Amino acid sequence: MQDYSHIFVDLDGTLIKQNISLELFKRLIIRHPLIALKIQINFCLNKKQLNIDILGKYVNCIDIRKMQFHNQLLKFLKEKKKLGKKIVLATGSPVKLAEKVNFYLNNLFDDVIGSYGKLRCVSKDKLVEIEKYPNKNKFMYIGNSNQDIEVWLGSDLCGVVEKESFAKLISEEHGINFDIAFKNFE
Repeated sequence: MQDYSHIFVDLDGTLIKQNISLELFKRLIIRHPLIALKIQINFCLNKKQLNIDILGKYVNCIDIRKMQFHNQLLKFLKEKKKLGKKIVLATGSPVKLAEKVNFYLNNLFDDVIGSYGKLRCVSKDKLVEIEKYPNKNKFMYIGNSNQDIEVWLGSDLCGVVEKESFAKLISEEHGINFDIAFKNFE
């Protein structure tokens, strides 16, 4: 395996089983129904970007302890951090939610990249944010979905949280070779 300085890790479906924004939205339906309605209207009007900032204001409505974390991946990240790798949480979810996850994990991540304002940090936009990192030599990206394809194509090493034959399909269709694969959530 090549040497690399940074590991960038996706959140939803990779580090945690759930989609954290969806989980927060479910909580808002109960605790703040008018805000949940506003989010639905924005979604229907194709103004999804507005929802990033709305969700960011209500991060305290979600209990991170109820999220299902990928323990095998967490163990891997902790081992790599001990070896001096920089670990970065890179997600399309609102950055404030990602920061809350990092706080819950005792700041396992050296930094957090997420969506805010007009930036929706997915696919090519996530890769652009990763490429801005100073002192980054080669890097590994660990993800789990089609939205991660552009980032995998731009990374030096690829990791996947695999569901059924997803990795094989992506490898065949896009020429991506996965250096490490983690079992899907149980």
